[in-house]
Amino acid sequence: MRREAAPVAAAEILLRHGLSDDAVVRYLARSWPLDDNDCQSALNAAHILLRREQPQGSAGADE
Repeated sequence: MRREAAPVAAAEILLRHGLSDDAVVRYLARSWPLDDNDCQSALNAAHILLRREQPQGSAGADE
């Protein structure tokens, strides 16, 4: 089975805009034919992608 990347991308964007995990999961469930596990997996993948984009040791980099 091939997974669609769009829910993950949408979840990542919504997280960047400050939405809560619950709000993101509700949006995914309304927007795609996903079950609870698929929505949670998309959310988890989005969190992983966001963490990977943060440079290591970036604390205090703006100071």
